[in-house]
Amino acid sequence: MPRQAQLKIVDVAVLVLINHQNRVLLTQRRSDVHLPEYWEFPGGKVEPGETAEQALCREIREELAYLPAQIKPWQTIDYNYPECAVRLHIFKEHVKHPEVTANEKQNMQWCSIEDLNRQQLPPANQGIVEALIQQQKTYPGNNQPS
Repeated sequence: MPRQAQLKIVDVAVLVLINHQNRVLLTQRRSDVHLPEYWEFPGGKVEPGETAEQALCREIREELAYLPAQIKPWQTIDYNYPECAVRLHIFKEHVKHPEVTANEKQNMQWCSIEDLNRQQLPPANQGIVEALIQQQKTYPGNNQPS
């Protein structure tokens, strides 16, 4: 049996939050977790009994003191790390002036889509970056579809 077939799948809800300057919010992982201090799109694990959307709202409220109001499901990405497989349930929200605050003692930054490839992001996030870059090429400026 192939090794990948035995990997436990971890469901993770992720938010691509885009502001009026067409920048996306990134948060920095803690130093005591897998992929320490990498930048990533905010979100977290889906707990038993939760939908991905419920998990996303809970995680974003906890991490950023922000309650997403107009999130839309965007895509799902499966990625296999050596120790586990993750299924990213990705939501997207465009907001003019989001009021976010890093609650869990983590850094955050707004990053232009063009600069995402310069950030140290988890490999599972590469599909998100590629999709954002492709959308930016197709819909320049702030005219991206949700």
